[in-house]
Parts: sequence; structure tokens; C-alpha cells
Amino acid sequence: MRRSIAAVLMAALSFAQPAAAQTSSERQAVAEVQILLADVGRWSQEYLAVINQAVQPLSDIQSFVDILDRFTDGDIRASQARSEIEAWRSQSLSVIALARVAAERLRPPPSLSILGPEGADMDRALQAARDNALPIVHEFESVVNACAELGLEAIRDTSKGFEARQRALLRAQMQLVRVDLGRIDLSVAAVAPTHPTHHVARATQHYYAALLAVPDYALQELDGGGDRDALVASLRQSAEHMRASLAEATSTSEQIRERLRAQLGGPAVEVARTGLRVFETYPASIRAYSGLADNIDRVATAIERGDDVLMVWGDQEEWDMPFLNEIDRLDRVRADLLANNAGAL
Repeated sequence: MRRSIAAVLMAALSFAQPAAAQTSSERQAVAEVQILLADVGRWSQEYLAVINQAVQPLSDIQSFVDILDRFTDGDIRASQARSEIEAWRSQSLSVIALARVAAERLRPPPSLSILGPEGADMDRALQAARDNALPIVHEFESVVNACAELGLEAIRDTSKGFEARQRALLRAQMQLVRVDLGRIDLSVAAVAPTHPTHHVARATQHYYAALLAVPDYALQELDGGGDRDALVASLRQSAEHMRASLAEATSTSEQIRERLRAQLGGPAVEVARTGLRVFETYPASIRAYSGLADNIDRVATAIERGDDVLMVWGDQEEWDMPFLNEIDRLDRVRADLLANNAGAL
């Protein structure tokens, strides 16, 4: 099961500070911003921990599929298969229950109002993310129950075994993407187009459009429909839109880095240095997203030449994983940079 992208909604911070702060009150203001950014980083880490725990059962749905495979192959009886599916459901719901508690306890995000209008935008994005954490957990809980019911139906009617397994995988994948897409939509709506986060989030929307197109086609095919040409065209368009968004992200991230470099000689040097370190991670993130766009074209080419759609879908998961791992790593790096930036005080 393809892991979702964990976008951190804190990279649009402007780090704009007075160019010539000399008074003690101005220096105190700089110190307060530094402490605030550290708290934003810690909050981002806490938020990501909730989401990563909630998604864990669906990221490991292969264990559910293995139960149905063993039943289909005759390795286990129906009674044992039902018992194992219920055990999978129970264990998955236990993990999600812990995520639910964590979501309920997730503290309000720190206010960024002292950063001006852009800070107010980020306030809304972070608060929306926090408000949406619990509904996200509930969505994952619903998907686990739906998969379990499909599995039990496959055991009751062996003629539906293969179809139930396929539908469970496809629906779980689509729901996983849709849930994360809701979080990405918050970034696009809240963060101004003058920041690279907006454009990276737009690229993610287009990537997710491609991830939804393939399983949607496969479900149509199970029902006797599906248009391969339309699928290929949709994939090509997603890759093209991704690259356009990433070009904007490259331009805006360089503009912000130039602004931050200009501040390195001023009184807010520690804040500017932290900001520069954060935004210097963007080229690597953009390269990783570009790799995902290339893989979408690779999938489209394979489908165009007649390869089995679900086989290609499985291959794409392997192709994408190194890029998704890099995106996840860099998101955590950015959160860590902010969380640790107050250490120089």
C-alpha cells in the first residue's frame, strides 16, 4: 500500500524581520520569533506522529491480503480465515484508537500572528489541520472496517474471493489518497502563491489525481467498463501539471532564499539562518517530486503499450517509494530545523 505524503504546513514562514533592529525591544522581538518557530516545529512533529499512526494499518494492508491468499490457496480453512481477518481488524482498530486519543489531545498550534498577514494565513492552515486530525482518524477506521467486511464476504462466497481482494486494495488505496488530499488542499487554500509550499502542494494534488485515476479505472474494469485512452491522457496531464507547479516552486523558493541571505548580516541573523536552512531543503524536495512526475509518465507509457494496469500500478509503488521516502525525510528535516532553532538563545 502506497504511503501517503506527509506535508508539513509550516514552510511558508517569511522570516521577515526589521532590517536594522537596535533597541532591546526589537532584539526581544527577534528572540520571540525564534522561540515561536521552534514551537511550530515541535507542533508539526506532534501532528505528523498522529497522522502516521492512524495510517499505519492501511500502509500494511498486505497482511490482510495474505489472509485471503492463503484461504484461496487452500492453506487455511474458512473458520481460520474469518478468525484471522477479525484479528487483523481488531489489531488495526487498536492502533487507530491510539491515534484517536492522540488526535483528541493534540494541542492547538502556536499562533503565528506576529509574522504579519502571512502568519495569519498559516494560523488558519495549522488550525484547520488540527481540526481535521480527528476526522482523518475516523476515516481510516471506516476503511479498515470496510476492508474487513469485504474479506468476510469473500470467504462466504469463494467465487468473489479475487474480486473482493482487488476491491479492498483499490478502495483502501483511494481512501488513503483522498484523506491525505484533504490535508494538501488546506495548504493550497491557506498558503500564498508567493511561497514554494503552495506550488509543492499543487504538485501533490496533481500527483494524487494520478494515484486516484489508476484504481478508479481498475474498479471500472471490474464492473465491465474502463477507457484506457482516457486513463493515459489523464496521467500525462497530471505529470505535465506537476512539472508546471514545480517550476513555480523552484522560482519562489529561490526568491525567499535571496531574501533570507540578505538578512544574514542583520540582528535577526539566527532566525534568518534557520529560515535559510529550511528553504535550502526545497531543491531536493522538488527533485523528488519531479521523480514522481517522471514515474507517472512511465506508467502512462506502460499502459499505452498494453501492459496490465494493476501490474503497472504495483510497479509504480516500487518506483515511487524512494522519492516518497525522500519527501518524508525532508519534511521531518524541516520540522526538526524549526524545533531546534532556539538552541542558540
